[in-house]
Amino acid sequence: MLHLIKSYCRYLFSAKNAHHLHSPFVFHLYNEIININKKYYVFSLIEKLRLSFMNNYQKIDVTDFGAGSHLNSSPQKTLSSLAKISSTPRKEAQLLFKLINHFDCKNIIELGTCLGFTTLYLQKANTKSNIFTFEGCPNVAKIAQENFNALEAKNINIIVGNINDTLPEKLKTITTIDFLFLDANHRYQATLDYFELCLPKLHKNSIVVLDDIHWSADMEKAWQEIIKRKEITISIDLFGLGLLFFHQNQEKENFILKF
Repeated sequence: MLHLIKSYCRYLFSAKNAHHLHSPFVFHLYNEIININKKYYVFSLIEKLRLSFMNNYQKIDVTDFGAGSHLNSSPQKTLSSLAKISSTPRKEAQLLFKLINHFDCKNIIELGTCLGFTTLYLQKANTKSNIFTFEGCPNVAKIAQENFNALEAKNINIIVGNINDTLPEKLKTITTIDFLFLDANHRYQATLDYFELCLPKLHKNSIVVLDDIHWSADMEKAWQEIIKRKEITISIDLFGLGLLFFHQNQEKENFILKF
């Protein structure tokens, strides 16, 4: 937790706004998508569902293959704690929605389903999309599927099991990835491995989003290594999220932006 606080202080000192942007693409992205508080009708539906879980103290056994939580490392968790601690925050999930909606992403992979709130944002952003979401815990995946059914979210495929095993197998059946959200394991090597596995399926218009890039020294190290890859031309650090773009004929630049 101390690491996270120190990292946030460094982020606040370094983060810039639109006045410091000289890249036309990033300027447009920041002003039209990242820094716009636009609401869509589905937002209230998903957040109403999330709120119902925040007040639900039913306990379930959780299988966790990743680095766990700073706040709750118990194998038995309440649905309330999963909704509050383990799920992507509202503001960040809504940014994912806006990115997919704006860029018309159709082939989507999410690593780390949890209770499915973020998955719902991904699906509602483009109802013609095809989503593969990976969850390690069967008990959590079952509840996520119930949430998808409740909001009539189609074309969501949950793959249950250790992502180290399930991801390589599923990628054999997937041709391209338009949008990749990495929100699983939160360890240095696992993060690099997942990115490398998916890289051959990415293309010049793909978007990759990493969650919790400052969650630990390991995650910061993974982020710094990934943004150095020659395939990546633009990286954007929003503290909670890291965005990656692969545009050709684009000068390589790294940005730290206020969010």
